[in-house]
Amino acid sequence: MILDDKKFIGKIIRQYRQKHKLTLAQLAENVDMSEKHLGQIERGAFSPTISTFFKLVKVLKINLADFGLRYEDESNKTRESLIKLIYSANNEELNFYYRLIETANSYSSKIKK
Repeated sequence: MILDDKKFIGKIIRQYRQKHKLTLAQLAENVDMSEKHLGQIERGAFSPTISTFFKLVKVLKINLADFGLRYEDESNKTRESLIKLIYSANNEELNFYYRLIETANSYSSKIKK
């Protein structure tokens, strides 16, 4: 899919709206936009803004894969914990964490060889 293909995006939005048995007016009200503008998006005359796009995706429960987009959930408790540590660290702690990670990376590289 070409991400700026307005007709392709509009077609998917229309298919999902019809699948959910919503009128143009009902969907437009749900995403806080005019029925006329939504119709223009569905016909491919305009591309939705990014915020409108995600409102439509949410309301219509559209899988981003239908647009040719893949999203891999990268939530990782260890990563999140490390990021929180880094953001709450003072300069001395940051330097310590950096040296620790550099040492671990260096050691890991030697093991892989």
